[in-house]
Amino acid sequence: MSVGMGSPRIAVAYPNHRSTPLAGIRDFVTALDRSGVVDQFWVWDELTGWAPQGFGVPAGVEAPDAHSTHDPFIECAFALAASPRIGVRMTTDGVRSRPAELTRTLLSLASATEGTVTCAIGLGEARHMKPFGHPTGQALSRLQDILVLVRTLLDTDEPFSYSGKRWSIDHGYLGTYRPARPEIWGLGGGPKFTELCAKYADGIEASFPNAVANIDVFAARVSAIRARVEAAGRDPGAFGFGVWLPCGLHEDPDVIAAAQESPQIKWYSASYGRMNQDEWRNEGLQSVFPAGWHYSNDYMPFKMTAAEAEAVVRDVPREMCVKSATWGTPEEAVKVGREWIAAGATFVGLLDIMPLHTGAEGFPSSVARLLEVAAGLKADNTNHPTEEN
Repeated sequence: MSVGMGSPRIAVAYPNHRSTPLAGIRDFVTALDRSGVVDQFWVWDELTGWAPQGFGVPAGVEAPDAHSTHDPFIECAFALAASPRIGVRMTTDGVRSRPAELTRTLLSLASATEGTVTCAIGLGEARHMKPFGHPTGQALSRLQDILVLVRTLLDTDEPFSYSGKRWSIDHGYLGTYRPARPEIWGLGGGPKFTELCAKYADGIEASFPNAVANIDVFAARVSAIRARVEAAGRDPGAFGFGVWLPCGLHEDPDVIAAAQESPQIKWYSASYGRMNQDEWRNEGLQSVFPAGWHYSNDYMPFKMTAAEAEAVVRDVPREMCVKSATWGTPEEAVKVGREWIAAGATFVGLLDIMPLHTGAEGFPSSVARLLEVAAGLKADNTNHPTEEN
């Protein structure tokens, strides 16, 4: 893993909707491989879509399905079948995960590539748990058991026992054949979450500006977490820090302006532009949701109607959209990404929200722009030493 001002690890996101053919992963991964600047294929573990069914669809037009998603681990397997060199990165959460099964899946994926396999585990979102019978109010305790057990399963060469608050193992292990070691990162924030990651994870990541509002906050976070990692008796130089960089990429300012006025981008910005809606006050803006509303805890797409979402969107100012992503040309996005790398980011996840406005036909050009950003971030760091773990 690259550390500090060495060459950052770069991932580019792939769509997870089931209308996107799994066979298309081969061409996508081929493009990543040929670029020479992307380290990981990147997907998320989502059971629901990002907006209510029928939202943003003109009257009289049949609404495409909003909630059909691929399994990210299967998407990663397709990616590795397409290339023995590409790494893969996926997210999940500690509530829906089973430690032994998750570890085995990651070991299988890691055995199929020369690249790095990374799983970022968060505390989970209500939209993936409540509708499907997963428990609530147990996220931190489940995450702790998952992090402890995955690390132990990766390190142990004989049966062991463990009694945690949510998970127990009674003389179990997964064997000794581990040709490559997958990484476990934390996805999120908060004091208790951060403490667990400092003790047991390989890194920690979050999204800008959705969860980490600015570079000063991120830099302070890097410094504080490194101190916690060291206090836990671990090497802070081997611990990774990641930032997701949602972009709205285009060369034409008029296209960008139109996107910032589109219902899809307005919904994205209103619901996800700041995970903690109270943080909009720091930007001089007012959340369009009720006081205390939080994306992770309160967004329930099966209960909210398209009409309700459209009513929310009517109150979203363009400035909120502007402040919810990095907008501009690939060159402008590179400048922003470089600042995060200088502040301590060792991983940058690149995703373009422009196809929310342009539709699927805009995806090929979106990928090309993301590869330009990746090339710019790699080029700026090639003269710096790289550390591997």
